[in-house]
Amino acid sequence: MAIKTQYETAEEIPEALREHSVEIDSKFILDIDDIETHPKVNSLRNAFKQEKAKRDGQAQAIADLNVRVDAIPEDFDAERWSQLKLMESKAVDPDEQKEAIRKELESQRLSIKTDLEKKHEVELKLLQGKLDKVNIHLEKTTKSDKLRDGLVAACVAPEFIAAAMALLEPRVKIVEDGDGYRDVVETDMGDITAKEYALQWVQKDEGKHFVKPASGPDLKPKNGYSMAGENPWMPGSINLTQQCAIIKADKKKAARLKAAAGIK
Repeated sequence: MAIKTQYETAEEIPEALREHSVEIDSKFILDIDDIETHPKVNSLRNAFKQEKAKRDGQAQAIADLNVRVDAIPEDFDAERWSQLKLMESKAVDPDEQKEAIRKELESQRLSIKTDLEKKHEVELKLLQGKLDKVNIHLEKTTKSDKLRDGLVAACVAPEFIAAAMALLEPRVKIVEDGDGYRDVVETDMGDITAKEYALQWVQKDEGKHFVKPASGPDLKPKNGYSMAGENPWMPGSINLTQQCAIIKADKKKAARLKAAAGIK
């Protein structure tokens, strides 16, 4: 029968072993010298050391792995990394390697560009919509200004300007001209400006009724102007209605009055 090394009570200890037992934590332990050399104890101690060394190695491996994982960038691509490692493992020609790197960089550039285009697509559409509205407004404003100047120069009566504008404005186009824009009306004889078109239009049946009848050289209109009166081209006395009346009645007199006002 094998001798126990631990007993719960003193009565359980064989009489021959009682003097070799000590009480520890309410238990009776057999006091044995050099117990570490006992084969069973030695085997258990060696197994514990091996297990401890194994666990310490695993803990260190986990710590090393955590360090490596923390160093991996957020945009890490495992497939591209594998391709680059494969390239490193082969004896790649320098030119081929440069080309591969160039393609890789170009691929990344296109990817970034695509992402940015998608990200700002909505903003670009909104800006384009606003730009289109501005261009439409500018085109309409430019057309209106050019045509109105032409109708005034053609001596269209002020009360008929709005009607003439509504009739003729659809015929006027604004086209690019180098760094700027110009007004154009397409005719059978080629493109002409809105002003030139207005001057021709009032000579035709469609437009002649929009021109205010001219007063004769001896007639005096209601506004008190007569051909012998003040010069409507002189600064401070400019009157477009009177200018048109003189031009219709006497072009030579109109030329003399313009010259007197310093207008070539």
